[in-house]
Amino acid sequence: MTMTLSSFSTTLPKLDGLDQSNTFASEAFELHESNQREFGPPHQSGTVSPLALRSTPQHDNPITLDSAVQAIKTLQAQGGFLTQKLATHGTLLFRGLPVHTAHDFSKFAHAFGYKTHDIIGIVVNRPELAPNVAIANEAPLPRP
Repeated sequence: MTMTLSSFSTTLPKLDGLDQSNTFASEAFELHESNQREFGPPHQSGTVSPLALRSTPQHDNPITLDSAVQAIKTLQAQGGFLTQKLATHGTLLFRGLPVHTAHDFSKFAHAFGYKTHDIIGIVVNRPELAPNVAIANEAPLPRP
């Protein structure tokens, strides 16, 4: 399978005054064929879904959550780069990022700059673990 995006990188501003080698890079990689498919016409040849992106450390520095968040903000400020990839591929799958908690995921998700989804009128309790991150609905199915 040939992909439409092989890699990208961005140079970041210093974070909190610390030089962290301020380059963030990510490369596209193939998933098992049962987890990824190539679109046909009218899509450009090689367009796959999901577009799987793997973070690649630069200069032997580990990737930090702050550098990943800043990279996403920088890429989005460049004409919505990741939003364009999302529109083309339908789904973006990120691997290799230091996202370990609900708060980490919230910080990562908010970096894209999208308007948050407000749940109004839900009939089950879904406690929020972090801003805009809640548990799944474990309520039983309603019976007729």
